[in-house]
Amino acid sequence: MPRTRANSSKQKTQTTLPFSRNRSEPNSDMAESGVAEPQVSQPAILTIKATIDDSIENITEELQTVLAELQRIESEFDRAVQELYKRVECLDYNEDVRAQKIKFLEHICDKLEETNRNQAYAINAQERFSRKNNIRIVDFQAQEGENCFNIVKTVFRKFSIKYVNIVEARREGKPTPGRARHILVKHASHSDKLMAQKFQRQKLSDEQYVITDDLSRIDLREKRKFGHQVSILYSQGVKLRFTAGR
Repeated sequence: MPRTRANSSKQKTQTTLPFSRNRSEPNSDMAESGVAEPQVSQPAILTIKATIDDSIENITEELQTVLAELQRIESEFDRAVQELYKRVECLDYNEDVRAQKIKFLEHICDKLEETNRNQAYAINAQERFSRKNNIRIVDFQAQEGENCFNIVKTVFRKFSIKYVNIVEARREGKPTPGRARHILVKHASHSDKLMAQKFQRQKLSDEQYVITDDLSRIDLREKRKFGHQVSILYSQGVKLRFTAGR
């Protein structure tokens, strides 16, 4: 009876562990299916190993080629960056030089404008001096074969001035349709001019012509700026005279 119990225990152990087998034993599944377990020979293993080594070597060479290309690209990129940096520095320098030149030219222009203003003022002062004895007879109708000296004498008789020393008397300016050219009169004495200007509004109030001062172009532009205001004041009985740019 004891031997029988031991055999039962051994059978029970073999039943609960059916997967426990010796590695040297053939696979029961492959045996049952009739497929023999593959056997790899030593030469095949060496061939596979050699193939793997060759593949690794090829991959290494490709990686080295890619790495060398990346290094070349990095070197060219660095060189391009340095070149751009030099260009930027050059542009900054040129910009500074250009700014200095512009500042210098602006200074020169300011000096030239100041010189131009001073010269224009001096020229206008000289022109005023050359015109200080001049008057203009405006809107005196032209006549064929007229003598401007005789016209001036006729006009000055209205001022009760018997003798007038006239240096020059002539028509001046471009012809304008419907309007007579001015008669430019140059007196030898400044007092004669002042006498004519003093009485001309009173003595020539009924005439179609008037006597005005001979202004320079700059003074004439300045006078015309206030033409509207002067007309309003004149209608209100205020009389003004524009002389010497004032």
